[in-house]
Amino acid sequence: MTRSDDMHDEISHFEQSEIKAYIEKHHTAMLTVMFTDIENYTDLTERQGDAYVAQLRQHHDQLLQSIIEQDGSGMVVKFIGDAVMAVFSEPSMSVKRAIAIQQGVDAFNRDHPEFENIAVRIGLHVGQIAVEDQVQMDIFGRHVNRAARVESLAAGGQILATYPVWDSAKGWIAASDEIKFKAHGAYRLKGIPDPVDIYEVYLPSRGQPVAPKKGRVSRYSQRLKWLNLAIVALLLVFVGAQYLTQQELALKTEVSAPVYIGDQLIEWGEADAEGYREVINDLPLGDYWLRYQVSSQLAYAAPLALERKRTRLVPEFQEYALPSLKFRQPMARPAASTERAFSFAISGLESISGKWRLTVSSATLANGQVSYSVTWLVEVSAPNAQSFSGQTQLDHQPGDSMVRFAPLPVADYGSLQLSLDGFVAQDLIDLALKWEYPG
Repeated sequence: MTRSDDMHDEISHFEQSEIKAYIEKHHTAMLTVMFTDIENYTDLTERQGDAYVAQLRQHHDQLLQSIIEQDGSGMVVKFIGDAVMAVFSEPSMSVKRAIAIQQGVDAFNRDHPEFENIAVRIGLHVGQIAVEDQVQMDIFGRHVNRAARVESLAAGGQILATYPVWDSAKGWIAASDEIKFKAHGAYRLKGIPDPVDIYEVYLPSRGQPVAPKKGRVSRYSQRLKWLNLAIVALLLVFVGAQYLTQQELALKTEVSAPVYIGDQLIEWGEADAEGYREVINDLPLGDYWLRYQVSSQLAYAAPLALERKRTRLVPEFQEYALPSLKFRQPMARPAASTERAFSFAISGLESISGKWRLTVSSATLANGQVSYSVTWLVEVSAPNAQSFSGQTQLDHQPGDSMVRFAPLPVADYGSLQLSLDGFVAQDLIDLALKWEYPG
């Protein structure tokens, strides 16, 4: 999965305050960042559909959150589609929890034959984020980016870490009879100028370590750096001269979902020997956004400058995940609410910010039925101020194990929609107010 190059820009003010509170509680200026996601999640969504993956991801999120936050040792910062961002005050504890996550996923696959087996990829990186007792969110964002890039190298079931994590946790690892580390060498990570040493954490009982396939730096690469740059420069001059008088657009992408350029669905022509596919659409010159959608809350987009020459490129799609306001409480509590701020981008074109609140009150009727009153308030502050509010009633009959209700449309805002869904179980109510893409 591809994500924004500036992950700290996607961390809300509320999430920043939670991180600062965690740092103060644990009296640390260092944080280990964990990034995880589900391997081949996009393909799974396309095969099984949104309802299936939503239920699977609910199990996934609950499993990972319970392991990460066990005994207060770690904290989940946010869920981003199928990805999880978390922090730990101790590198050794992040390694311990990463191992527990892989073991928990193995157990989940054995215990839930109704779902396809899933494999989780994990990346770890540690760094200082507080200077003179002040948390620097731009520094934290760089550490988050590095953890996400490391995770992108991993295969399903792997745990990859940077040298600082290994250096801090190696004593604890050496004392373990089960957990092992393997040095894979230096790798290039997108957006990071210097090569990064990658280490794999593994349990021999689960399999042997495997070096990542992409980004490996050979021992000769640094010597050839400037020679390669000179060759590339000469090639660009030659190729540019050939293309100046031609107008063609060809893209190289493995995306199987429908792709839009602006508001037009791309019509594909034949692919050449290098895998570039011709775009047949008649497009005027200008700046565009390529976009495709994999679920109601997840889309990918990439900028495209269409100029008066042949344009051949490999789009670098970035993820644009829409947020959810989650509410979860035991039935025993008669009333509660949750409120947070939100700020997110839509396919690189605009940003939306504001705040939202869910309030739930309950009453037990004479027949034992529990009736929930659910009230919501969404206040958008930018780009166009607007507010939405409403209320609905949910009932739970005695003896019902779980009742899941159909998504309830709440409002439309520009090209987006707001909806409410969730379930009521014997001892729990679980709701989510969601921003969603249409379709």
